[in-house]
Amino acid sequence: MRSEGTIQNPNFQTRAEPGRSVRNQLSIEITDDGSGLPFDHRAGVGLNSMRERALELGGALEIESEPGQGTVVRVKLPVP
Repeated sequence: MRSEGTIQNPNFQTRAEPGRSVRNQLSIEITDDGSGLPFDHRAGVGLNSMRERALELGGALEIESEPGQGTVVRVKLPVP
């Protein structure tokens, strides 16, 4: 079963793509149309913790963002 979720806030909208398993890999993508991250943004505890946990599970975390363009967070994890 496939489902998608949209979280709305007065300032921006967030969309979460359901996880997909392709060739033993689970992919999750979360996007928002908010203000994005500034060019000089440094990852804090939250982003660093997400990246570390993905790595511990043999996966990867990718973040794409530009000021004024929103943010995309992608997580790819191996599925045994």
